[in-house]
Amino acid sequence: MKRRNLTPPTPEQTKRQLVAMSDPAWAKHTIAAAGLAGDVVAPIFNSWSRKYGKGSNEQRSAANVWLRRFLSSKTVAGLPRRVRLDARADSVLLDEGTIDTTAKKLAALALHSGWPRSQCPELQALARQLLVHLPEVKKDRSNLEPCRLRAVDPDFWKRQIRSVHGRAFESVAIAAGLVNRRRALYVSDATQSRVNGRRRKNRDILSSLVATNEFGDSFTLQELADKGPSNPVIKRAELMVRTRGLEDYAKEQGDIGVFLTLTAPGRMHARQSKTGEENPNFCHVTPRHVHDYLNTVWARTRAQWARDGIRCYGVRTVEPHHDGTPHWHLLLFVAPADRKAMLKTFRDYALQDSPSEKGAWLRRFTFKTIDPEKGSAVGYLAKYISKNIDGFKADGAPVEDYDFESSDTKLAKIHESAVRVGAWASSHGIRQFQFIGTTSVTVWRELRRLKADQVEEGLRAYVEAADASNWGDFVRLCGGPAAPRKDIPVCTHREARQNRYAEFVKVTKGITFRPTGEIVETRIHVWTVGSAKHGDMPSAARQAPRVAPWTRVNNCTGIAPSLAKTLSAEIILHQPPLPTLPPLTVPPGRFFPDWIGMLTNQASPPLTS
Repeated sequence: MKRRNLTPPTPEQTKRQLVAMSDPAWAKHTIAAAGLAGDVVAPIFNSWSRKYGKGSNEQRSAANVWLRRFLSSKTVAGLPRRVRLDARADSVLLDEGTIDTTAKKLAALALHSGWPRSQCPELQALARQLLVHLPEVKKDRSNLEPCRLRAVDPDFWKRQIRSVHGRAFESVAIAAGLVNRRRALYVSDATQSRVNGRRRKNRDILSSLVATNEFGDSFTLQELADKGPSNPVIKRAELMVRTRGLEDYAKEQGDIGVFLTLTAPGRMHARQSKTGEENPNFCHVTPRHVHDYLNTVWARTRAQWARDGIRCYGVRTVEPHHDGTPHWHLLLFVAPADRKAMLKTFRDYALQDSPSEKGAWLRRFTFKTIDPEKGSAVGYLAKYISKNIDGFKADGAPVEDYDFESSDTKLAKIHESAVRVGAWASSHGIRQFQFIGTTSVTVWRELRRLKADQVEEGLRAYVEAADASNWGDFVRLCGGPAAPRKDIPVCTHREARQNRYAEFVKVTKGITFRPTGEIVETRIHVWTVGSAKHGDMPSAARQAPRVAPWTRVNNCTGIAPSLAKTLSAEIILHQPPLPTLPPLTVPPGRFFPDWIGMLTNQASPPLTS
């Protein structure tokens, strides 16, 4: 028998073999040679297949060029190169079983190695492979024990792995064309399925645990969760109440409402808005990076307002375009004399990045002054609040209006697409709602735990306003939106408590009425959590103490953490230094109606092409 030659082919032979391949075989070979994780191979090949189709030779050639460019760039769909090098055999979007096993392995390595007091190369290598970060040890090594406790806690690693790999998969899915109005709205179907599964699992766990207080009153954790702001019905009602209260307060002060929309430059959009086709200028940024860019624009604008003495207050909502790119809607109240300067400054910073881009003047920053005779401020925002929570009205009926981000052939109702909006925000870690320049809602919520006859006379008016859901009166009693925090009569009363990581954190216990020094505790019960079936404490609850709630810190003038700690230098957004604000000018032939009226104090002419 003739012996076969096992000598590997030379580069010239390999090149001739690739030339002799059919296009589908070449595409499969090229994708396989890139060393991508298994679950992103099929989306990329399917995207190439759709581009290749049965079109002309030019279309097929363009599909091949797209695939070669897609795989040969320094990053793969905005992901760092080590996704290709270290995650060859694993999936980017990991299932819960794999996440649990991997988290336990990381915790076991940290436990047996004594990290961070001693080095553990195996732990560090595994963390790099999974794209997660070890707890950060300070230079003076004063936080060694908290870092060690985090490293030996599987839950700490689970949170990181879910976040990093979920966003990594979405980045590939967006670039591969799986997230747009014609395929899957806002998020990929795989991510939507994962989020739905986690929500069902969480509800099952909460329903299986019972909390009992010192008086013997028992509730399942799901029943207690349904009584708080995590319940979509309560969350939607609270947002509407607070928005209505701000509008009532603004009317009393003579302020006017302006509804603004802020979007990102065209290169940050993966898909075209009308057709859903690929944007050739897309720079492969993730939705979280786009949100951080918009936040930077907002921080610069607000800092300039503070220097100019302009005071605004209102609410901001964040929602996605069909391809997952976020944009902002803001309802702001401002004094009529400051309206023009406020809009001018916001416009300048919104157009600071690529101002000559086609359509920038028409779409990048738009506004509408609210006319009380035509409608209320709450009416402008109600649809956006409902769309970003559950798609239902205050009476419990679904919003029957269509979500026009979906395609003409797959028009979805708002209450249907709201589920995908929630999955989008959860996957990318984007805060959907934020009130600006107003009183703390934590104090409001704590006061609603009390009754008027439980407090002294001075505090009674605050409790009555909170209990009556009158946010306008509550803001007025607290001195208005412009009142410095230290001068607000009521504030939260916090106590230091050690969490599971041996760190002292402040947890809310009640409220303090500063004029009299009265402290009223609103959280008086001691709860014990046990199994709903057996009535005993679960092992996990016995081993680890209860974790104190996290607090949010808004560093509006700093660099966004996700930009400072980005995984790859290639996807850091370019932020130019702040130049002198340009004069307010309008390019000829590209007028937006409200800009004309604001500049000339006249009625706006029809929009010209």
